[in-house]
Amino acid sequence: MDYTRQFMLKQLVPLGKDFTAKVLRLFWSNYHVYCWNNKLKFSEFKGNNLFPFVLNSLAVSQFIQQKLIPTNEMKALVAALELLEPMLKFMTITYIDNEETYRDELKSFEKNVNSLFKAGKPTFLANG
Repeated sequence: MDYTRQFMLKQLVPLGKDFTAKVLRLFWSNYHVYCWNNKLKFSEFKGNNLFPFVLNSLAVSQFIQQKLIPTNEMKALVAALELLEPMLKFMTITYIDNEETYRDELKSFEKNVNSLFKAGKPTFLANG
């Protein structure tokens, strides 16, 4: 999330305002949008504040793809954002109805984790 913010704040101001209005305000309160736009630490956010970002990561990635010229950094970020929601859905499974289906979902989750690290290695995971 922090890398996404850094990436978006590097863009032109009108694009940042458009992103705030069309994406962030769909799922966050004014306080959370204020924190995002003013580079305040996300450590104040609790899980229920972070959850909407993950659930809307596809909207974030679509906005970025539609509005920006593709670069390696942008492609890596979009690839990672598109993995967040399915990964979260797997991590929040609380009951297993069908063991075979669960094993398939586990394999998919493992693949997504590997893809996330592959996308992040040259960009958001490079410095820490």
